[in-house]
Amino acid sequence: MTAEAFRAAATDGSIEQLVDWKPVKPGDCYFIPAGTVHAIGAGITLVEIQQNADITYRLYDYGRPRALHLEDGAAVSHLAPYACDLIEAPLGTERQIIADTEAPFTLDLVHWHGEKSVSLPDYKQMWFTPLSGAGTVNGEVWAKGDCLLLTGDCTIDVATPASILLATPR
Repeated sequence: MTAEAFRAAATDGSIEQLVDWKPVKPGDCYFIPAGTVHAIGAGITLVEIQQNADITYRLYDYGRPRALHLEDGAAVSHLAPYACDLIEAPLGTERQIIADTEAPFTLDLVHWHGEKSVSLPDYKQMWFTPLSGAGTVNGEVWAKGDCLLLTGDCTIDVATPASILLATPR
């Protein structure tokens, strides 16, 4: 679609009908490259891994009175159909979800059984997001739903079986 048609659809609300809504279930992952117009449907809990950037362009806000950024958003948006495939990563499985050739980070789902201790080398940085389980990092308690930025020399202790997302910058 053209930038003009895009701005008009965002202004009159018809953009909602243009979004390629995807049904989701637990364990479904979609990689959303920068510039992809996207929305999160009601009732969905998700983990969003993204580059450390302080830019979000709001294009439509379902009638809420927040500022929109149509000109800037239209300038950087890829106004073409979404072409990435669904990635399935159910809890309890292990797999690389996103490789560093696809994004400025890697994303891995790991499943660790209880009584595990993992050391992160002092030169690494990693986002640690437990989806289940509990334990400690350098003695600080973590549990399902937390999101920790781990830097440098740290030890992750797992007390109960855990599924964890690990995002590491290139």
